[in-house]
Amino acid sequence: MVQTYSFSDVTAIFSHPDFGDYSITGEGCGKISIIPTNDTSSVQTSADGSAVISKITVRSANIEVSVLQTHSLNQNLQRIYNYTNSPSVPASKFLMTLVIKNASTGEQITCNGVSFRKNADTMYDKEAQEKIWALISGDTTTEIV
Repeated sequence: MVQTYSFSDVTAIFSHPDFGDYSITGEGCGKISIIPTNDTSSVQTSADGSAVISKITVRSANIEVSVLQTHSLNQNLQRIYNYTNSPSVPASKFLMTLVIKNASTGEQITCNGVSFRKNADTMYDKEAQEKIWALISGDTTTEIV
């Protein structure tokens, strides 16, 4: 059986309590990477070679979103970044949610407690460039729906 994949089947929904939902498809977005930050298990070995496997339930992740600099997602994320990094904004408004759905595989990744690691790098060149948004997630789950 032949499988197909298209980035246009991927939808990402950024949600912030004061800015609402912003949805994008693969168009104008170069790449979305979800990189788990911790191992989910570890092993301790004794002198006689016996091993104990420990389950670790940390589900944090680093997120990188690469977007063409002309895409409206940049303006949206920049507004949220500026807002959440203002000293007058309470901590309760600091976090977002990101849900990524892949229609071709049925995979859904939900990232809760998402915040900006830093402002996006900005480059100007003779051709359009991508801005890379570095985010972190406190709780990331992947499921097949």
